Amino acid sequence: MVGRVNEKTFTAVNELSTSMALGDYEGMATALCNMGATDTDVDVKKFGRDIEQVMNDMAKVSPDEIAVGMGNDGTVSASISFDEDEVTGMLLKIVDVTEDNGLKLPREFGLLVKQSLYFDRYLKILAPGLDQTQVMAMGSSSSATEATEVEVIA
Repeated sequence: MVGRVNEKTFTAVNELSTSMALGDYEGMATALCNMGATDTDVDVKKFGRDIEQVMNDMAKVSPDEIAVGMGNDGTVSASISFDEDEVTGMLLKIVDVTEDNGLKLPREFGLLVKQSLYFDRYLKILAPGLDQTQVMAMGSSSSATEATEVEVIA
């Protein structure tokens, strides 16, 4: 995957990541607005409250069943299942928030999310004990947005 991310989107994604790490819901709403992911006339405080409600509801979703097993070769496997109605309800709430606040994510955001998922997977393999929220909070104080263009390659 190759793409270019403009400075505005890159800065807004950094703001979004930092706000997520800090639990700053209004900051998340502001970052999404700065990214150009919303209509121009968005009530940021309401949008932040909507995001907070969705995040709180997500935290309440609990697995129905957790199964952990160990293979003969010492490998560990795990399986988690969720109530489909609960997950569907959660997704419908997310859709409501996006529609109520005119949310539309730019293409570059998709590229960054994909890169983030790749990075997360490799990080779990290479540093399984690392607390990523602390790393994100520490990184937010650095000036990572000095470049005018970021190239994403996967």
